[in-house]
Amino acid sequence: MTERKKYKTLVLSDIHIGARFSKVAHAIEFLTSVDAEKLIFNGDTIDGWQLKKKGNPFWALEHSNFFKTVMKIMEQQDTEVYVLRGNHDDFLDKIIPLIKGKLSILKDMIIESGEKKYVSTEALKQLYEEQTGHKSNVHKYYVL
Repeated sequence: MTERKKYKTLVLSDIHIGARFSKVAHAIEFLTSVDAEKLIFNGDTIDGWQLKKKGNPFWALEHSNFFKTVMKIMEQQDTEVYVLRGNHDDFLDKIIPLIKGKLSILKDMIIESGEKKYVSTEALKQLYEEQTGHKSNVHKYYVL
């Protein structure tokens, strides 16, 4: 049996739950293979724009399973979970800020890495690029 990778902080973005093109299956697969102290969903976790469309909104069983997976991680790994508002989950404005136990739903947050501090959901995408070397679709960011 291979040892699970452990991370201090994981940042995932643009999962778009509720959209046919969501990345929810990949997110579940990844989240069930690692451990993290802090899990940050950096905007567009739920695609409110797609869910508001007239007709037949899309919601697959795996979309519900995503939330079960996250709750299980919170319970079993004692992980802090942060859901940050993106442009597609602007409906969160009605409840932000909401902090219940280890779950926080926020507009923005500050994250520290080394000597740098990053603020705003888009800034966390830059942190991802610096740490992984992979490109992210950053719109704007602020470094304090």
